Amino acid sequence: MIKKLKVDHDFTPCSVTTGDEIFPNGFFEFNITKIIEHIQNNPDSINLEEVEVNDFYKEFSSTKESHIDSVKISRPVILAEISPGQYNCTG
Repeated sequence: MIKKLKVDHDFTPCSVTTGDEIFPNGFFEFNITKIIEHIQNNPDSINLEEVEVNDFYKEFSSTKESHIDSVKISRPVILAEISPGQYNCTG
């Protein structure tokens, strides 16, 4: 059974501050800076999920050798659920 996304009618988008990292995806716009701040400020409200790398298509990501040394492994990988069971990697 595929889960359905639930609409939060009380949702108000956060404001964007100059310098915020934004991940646009179609009509969705994810504020990565605010998401990471929320995770850091509310660690008990976050449900961690294990994700199998094999669940993603090989075309989902590519490795840039020049980028590897600058990757901060302490930063969470954020997967944005753009439709039920369909995710995009935001950072």
